Amino acid sequence: EALAQDRAALHIQRTYRGAVDRRVVKERVEAETAGAVTIQRAHRKRAQRGAERRAREAAACRIQAVERGRRQRAERQQKEQERIAAQRIQAAERGRLARKEVAVLKEERVAVAKATLDAQETREARL
Repeated sequence: EALAQDRAALHIQRTYRGAVDRRVVKERVEAETAGAVTIQRAHRKRAQRGAERRAREAAACRIQAVERGRRQRAERQQKEQERIAAQRIQAAERGRLARKEVAVLKEERVAVAKATLDAQETREARL
């Protein structure tokens, strides 16, 4: 009977130890799983921050490109306007020179006509 009691006690001990071992294993697995989840969460957050940073950088790059395009377009327009203004000034100058030339030619014609008229009058006066 003592032997039976010892066996029963041993059986209870083994069962209890098995339960304890199973519980310990279960707790370890849960801890490792929780740790893995925490690590996954950390990786996910880091990846998300990286993605957000890349998105911000890409947006900044696009904004800079748009601004650069606007600046270049404004410079082109300004150069075009300066070129047009220079052409207008040149055209006005050419017109002024042409009018001056016409006036000089007209004066010369008037002078020649006057000289011719004077010469004619002088000839008539001699006769």
